[in-house]
Amino acid sequence: MTRITRRRALQFGSVTLGAVVAGCSSLGVGAAESTRLTGIRIKNRDPTSRAVHVLILDGDDPVYWGSEVADAYSVGEDRRDEADFEGVPTELGTHVLYAWRDDQPRDEWERFDFGDYEPSCGQLVIGIGYTDDDQGELTIMTADECPRDDHER
Repeated sequence: MTRITRRRALQFGSVTLGAVVAGCSSLGVGAAESTRLTGIRIKNRDPTSRAVHVLILDGDDPVYWGSEVADAYSVGEDRRDEADFEGVPTELGTHVLYAWRDDQPRDEWERFDFGDYEPSCGQLVIGIGYTDDDQGELTIMTADECPRDDHER
């Protein structure tokens, strides 16, 4: 597994930010076989508010860079312990996603390879602290259901 240095990740973030500001939401469109991503969501089950960062690469080229904060886990109607990443590209081919918290060392970043993802469509959920043993730890899960278009009904 190729390790991404902090400097390289920041370089990718700068390039991607420039592309987003210029109006590009996906630089990797055109792969022969691609996975349709319907979104990336954080679900925080940790008693601490967490910032999560996501970097999607097509080889060495950045496709997406984003950060979101999910508040500490709460119960009730005014819950803010979930957050959605905005502007995520939808066609991902064999791209690789890296996810980490602010305070997480690089060697503990979570990795998700879209080339190994079987369904052609789905959402990624980045879970934080899903068991008592892993408070603050990230887990990347998939939700393989895609919304139906009106013409498919």
